[in-house]
Amino acid sequence: MKGIIFTVDSIFALIIAVASLSILLYFYYLPSTPYTIRYSEASSIMNELASTSVSSIANSSQIAASIVYQSAASNETWPQFMNNAANNAGNAHGPMLPYTSFIFKSASSLTTGIVADYGNIYFASGNIIYALNASTGALKWSKNVQTSVTKTPALYNNMLIFANSSNLTALNAGNGMLVWSTNALTTIGYLTSPVKVYNGKVLFGATNNYLYAFDSENGTMAWSNNTGNMPTSISAVSGSIALRSSSNIKMLIVTGGGTAKQLWSYPYAVTTTNLTTYSGIIVTGAGSNVNGTYVDDSPAFSYPAGSSLVGVSAYGGYIAFQGATTDGLLSSSGSPLWAVPMPSSLGPAVPGAYPVVSDNLMYTLWSNGYVVAQNISNGNIAWVAPLPLQLYGIQMLPYMTLAYGRLYVAVGSYVIAFGACSASANGTLLSSVASMYLNGEGGCATALADKLYQMSNYSIFLNNNFAPGMHVATFNGANSKILLGSYPNLMSYYYTWSLWLNASSWSANTVIIGQNTTTAGSPLMIETSNATSPYRLEFTIDNGAVGDTVYAPVSLNKWENIAVTYASVLHGQSLLSIYVNGNLVSYAKNTSMSRSNGMISLGNSPAYSSLYFNGKMAGVEIYNKSLSASQVMQIYLSGMAAAPVTYGAAGWWPLEGDANDYNPYAVVPDTGYPININYGSAGYIPSGMLNAFEIAKSSAPVALVNSTSGLPNLYSIGVYAWR
Repeated sequence: MKGIIFTVDSIFALIIAVASLSILLYFYYLPSTPYTIRYSEASSIMNELASTSVSSIANSSQIAASIVYQSAASNETWPQFMNNAANNAGNAHGPMLPYTSFIFKSASSLTTGIVADYGNIYFASGNIIYALNASTGALKWSKNVQTSVTKTPALYNNMLIFANSSNLTALNAGNGMLVWSTNALTTIGYLTSPVKVYNGKVLFGATNNYLYAFDSENGTMAWSNNTGNMPTSISAVSGSIALRSSSNIKMLIVTGGGTAKQLWSYPYAVTTTNLTTYSGIIVTGAGSNVNGTYVDDSPAFSYPAGSSLVGVSAYGGYIAFQGATTDGLLSSSGSPLWAVPMPSSLGPAVPGAYPVVSDNLMYTLWSNGYVVAQNISNGNIAWVAPLPLQLYGIQMLPYMTLAYGRLYVAVGSYVIAFGACSASANGTLLSSVASMYLNGEGGCATALADKLYQMSNYSIFLNNNFAPGMHVATFNGANSKILLGSYPNLMSYYYTWSLWLNASSWSANTVIIGQNTTTAGSPLMIETSNATSPYRLEFTIDNGAVGDTVYAPVSLNKWENIAVTYASVLHGQSLLSIYVNGNLVSYAKNTSMSRSNGMISLGNSPAYSSLYFNGKMAGVEIYNKSLSASQVMQIYLSGMAAAPVTYGAAGWWPLEGDANDYNPYAVVPDTGYPININYGSAGYIPSGMLNAFEIAKSSAPVALVNSTSGLPNLYSIGVYAWR
């Protein structure tokens, strides 16, 4: 082995400007290998990656555009229920597409909403309070507070303030240590409203019909007011406090000099929603009307929403409303901007939910398990993200939070953060993708790197390890699966399914990938009854009917590419073919059949079998076309980290640290949802590299921060190119 030193001045101007580093390039002369190793191609790619920022490719990459947009929201927090004391549920930036930044599972179902500040998000699941990194979902701290916390806490002056059945408590938001606590709730009763902080006072309603104010600095009581009914929604307006009670009574309370008194109250004869205030107007939903009143209780406006209202909010000059089957947007004066009926397939609005608004989109929750994003200008649906109710077996909760450019949604015991990966918009592609590979965001890294140069004949290596293979999906054989969804664009009559498979064990009728149905026209890839070598895989489109099934030999503990193509009508017949590592091994002809609809899942399909796949998967691709044999071979030679080989791709799930769809041809990505999935090393080298006759290598030392420990270390980032 010979080493040659090249200075960065002549090759990597950007890197030397940042770190004044030199690069050690190795030329390996191994007579036993069939290839030669060269420098120029790898150097060119390395130089381009090191001199290209993420923001510079935003016009050609959806994921880069999402990263750039999200980066502008680094200071956008959500410190209390509905963001602030006035219940203005909005922030400037929110996810433009339904990628997921992370999914976190708590010990039990969430019992509060989510608040965000200091780079973290906070919530309670029963008697456990959690603090997570807002970008990665990493646990910062958790605390058992003995009894259940059922109302959303508030963040104020670096404190997390919450109440359980006996105590009002403030914890240090950074580490969870106690700041102060009072047991006043033992005589007050339970909270009936979220905790609010306004003018330095901690406000909440209680079951004894009182509205309370405690000093935020030490937890001493400042004042109380008997409202006659349990206060359930509190909103600050013009120095006073508007509230809605359990008996649908709206009232205004003015404070000063350590006292509080009711200025007026108004009883509604219909069910009312939460309150929100904007520009001195108090807004509530009353039945199917959005009503606005001034602080003197004189009417400002009333707008018929078209269906019974569940929530209202205000942000950025808008008043947003969500009805049982409709939603819409009003101007700050109550003039209608748009109102639309929502598709019945979404189900009714989630009770107690409220619209969350950004400068571009409005987000709403629907009870059949959907988050909907609508254009703020006209109400047109921008995207719909089906939440994994079927996967997790849980119910919708009315909690959404918009902070740091991400939309945090509570689904049972899960927090799903919709948003892009955590790369810096101004960072170079080289440092950004290396950092993401290190920290379990490999799918996003691969999508970005591929946008500059297609990763079919090059890849990134980190300390001589194949970087895209550092965090691949691992299925435990007991309860691991990934739901890809039942999106219409995945239901073509012509299709190709391709994935990289490394099975650890083999058991008959275990589903590898398939639609969650057993009706005719439902593609299904399963393990057959061969429990010993040679192992056999079956792909069927008619529950195993003769002529609609093909078979392929597979190996254990070895990465193999499995691809299936299906043409519904070809010269009067359908043609079903299966390939292993790019080679056709079996095909079947039959009459054409229709394609059924149904959810596609990885690792398990409960409609067919209760068994779970045991092993690793990566590089799942679905095409709405039957690929040619040469295209299937191209998938194999390009390796598990390569993007789809052609137009017609309906979905691409690299499964490198997440289950996002990074398909570059998708208008809206088809988000996947993992359950009990771990991510570990693949132990894999790209097929094309193993079969190459010429390889070029270039590397440079770069300091990267581990997102879990927060500590930097020096890593060798390598670009390996081959042909």
